[in-house]
Amino acid sequence: GQARSEEPSLNTRSQAQVLATKTDTQNNVEVQVTPKVIPEEGAIEFEISLTTHSGDLSQDLVAVSTLVDEKGRVYKPASWNGSPPGGHQRNGGFRYEGIADTATITLTIDIEGKRVFKW
Repeated sequence: GQARSEEPSLNTRSQAQVLATKTDTQNNVEVQVTPKVIPEEGAIEFEISLTTHSGDLSQDLVAVSTLVDEKGRVYKPASWNGSPPGGHQRNGGFRYEGIADTATITLTIDIEGKRVFKW
């Protein structure tokens, strides 16, 4: 028989993997996101950087962020680990858990416009 090679999903890889950094700039706010997949923990961590030159970055990032996989499952981050609300620059990250058998992910962050990042 012919062996079928299947595209590995994000979470069945054997080691942690950092995916490509993506950047979205709208309404004077730049959002930069770098995901790290941790398959043995069923988790994805996102390193996030926000920069603005006008206004204040006071959003509750947990409230404005949603992760969806290709099966339509919705995940919310446990917490924001990073800079507190306010100021022109915020750095930190989210951790999403309970993710399994996922091939693609879409992170949406709603700050001064909807930012959609896909991997």
